[in-house]
Amino acid sequence: MHLPAQSASSQIYLHFTTHTGGAVEAWRDAEVITAAEQAVVIEVGEQVSAAMNELVAREAAAEQAARVASKARARFGVRDAVLDLRVMATSDGVLNGPGLRKRESPIFKQVFLNATGTDIVRAKVREEPELAARLYDRLGKAPDFPGRGVLLKELGEAVERSMVARQALLAAEQAEATAKDDERLARLALRHTLQEVYGKLLATFPGRKSFVETFFPKRVSAAGASGEADDDPKVDVAPDDANG
Repeated sequence: MHLPAQSASSQIYLHFTTHTGGAVEAWRDAEVITAAEQAVVIEVGEQVSAAMNELVAREAAAEQAARVASKARARFGVRDAVLDLRVMATSDGVLNGPGLRKRESPIFKQVFLNATGTDIVRAKVREEPELAARLYDRLGKAPDFPGRGVLLKELGEAVERSMVARQALLAAEQAEATAKDDERLARLALRHTLQEVYGKLLATFPGRKSFVETFFPKRVSAAGASGEADDDPKVDVAPDDANG
């Protein structure tokens, strides 16, 4: 039996086990094997089916988690764009108001310290909410001026919504990573099951390796799922029986 490489995708493994399921369906009521042999074939089919169904479920969960993370990433990107606008509006409001169009003015330095609005919006995306939150705090402590209340309201809302969107993204990415790990473990479990049933079939049908091989595709590579001959050296090969 030639198993797919351990790095092969879930779809390749599922293609492999679909062949096994078809062979089980064909052999379990074939007239050329005994009732005891048929019972083993049925047992093998149930083992593979259970492991296969688990992988199908885990793969679907991983795909769903990836979609959720992708949407969360897009939402956070939108909130970042909005936050950029609010930070630059704050810069304009301070600079064109009490700052008297001078970045060296005391109030501009009080609000932005030694930075500018551009410095904040060019920071790493996931760090910007904290930088903007500190900007909001400093603006709140600055002397009042016309338009300051509106700037505080709009910047504060943008910061809060960016924080919420970032937290949702982090949670979605963690869920995605967990789902991918679960899928990988289910794939490895299916691989182990295939190795186990191969040995069970060899024990049930001693000296009939060619018969046992009909339960599995001839060869599957990590690059495709055709089941056709493939000389990929990365393909793992299960040990032959003594009569092979």
